[in-house]
Amino acid sequence: MKRFLLDTNVFIEAYRRYYAFDLIPAFWDLLIDKSANGALYTIDKVKTEILKMEDDLSSWFNKYPTECIINTSNDNIVDNYSQIINHVSKNSRYRDSSKSEFASGADGWLLAVAKAESMILVTQEVYIPDCRKKVPIPNVCREHDVEYVGTFEMMRRNGMIISWKSPESENTNSLFMK
Repeated sequence: MKRFLLDTNVFIEAYRRYYAFDLIPAFWDLLIDKSANGALYTIDKVKTEILKMEDDLSSWFNKYPTECIINTSNDNIVDNYSQIINHVSKNSRYRDSSKSEFASGADGWLLAVAKAESMILVTQEVYIPDCRKKVPIPNVCREHDVEYVGTFEMMRRNGMIISWKSPESENTNSLFMK
């Protein structure tokens, strides 16, 4: 079974844009379920970023299975992190401020964990070949042979189908068809 590693923006974008808690709670239930079954993970640095927000998302995150939050202090992860940060810092394409921002957040750690644990990184970021203002996760994934996908592809690969049952009908109507 492939294991997926969720970036902070997977949670934030879903919460703020298309899977609001009050409209599509099934998405959040699916995240918990798939995590508890060993398919979805995140890291301690993502947890820290989300809990700082002190909102409904941070309250929900307290329900996220602790066994699915990877501790980044593992020696293999730290070694991968050092290699990734060193690679980014030597890359003349990115501005120094972009490199600093990348090193100070969860992004480098996510890549290190995905590489060390052979996981698929899930992010809402996209590959931007000539980007200077930011160090996009997909750019670094490609440079380090780390597979990455977006939220919807992660859902497809994990059979995360959101459906509803019409009050007038016994039929379940799928909102997400394969």
